[in-house]
Amino acid sequence: MVFIYFFPPCRNGGKFKGMMRFDARVAIFKELDQLKLFKEKKDNAMSVPVCSRSGDIIEPYVKPQWYVKTAEMSKAAADVRGLFLFSNY
Repeated sequence: MVFIYFFPPCRNGGKFKGMMRFDARVAIFKELDQLKLFKEKKDNAMSVPVCSRSGDIIEPYVKPQWYVKTAEMSKAAADVRGLFLFSNY
């Protein structure tokens, strides 16, 4: 699935590029409805995060994830015989 980013920085927003996010949300809904690709709209019981300074709604933003290979590290930790205690304990 290709993600369409219409929030800054605009990368591939097409005709929605440069729109304010709430306006873009309405325009996308209308476009999907016209193309007969819209199925349904449901209420979602969730807490909406709001910025304490500006009062603006904080939007979720999908970003690529990164992971660390831990197999070698966990094997080395499992092979350790003994107990490590820090000097302040």
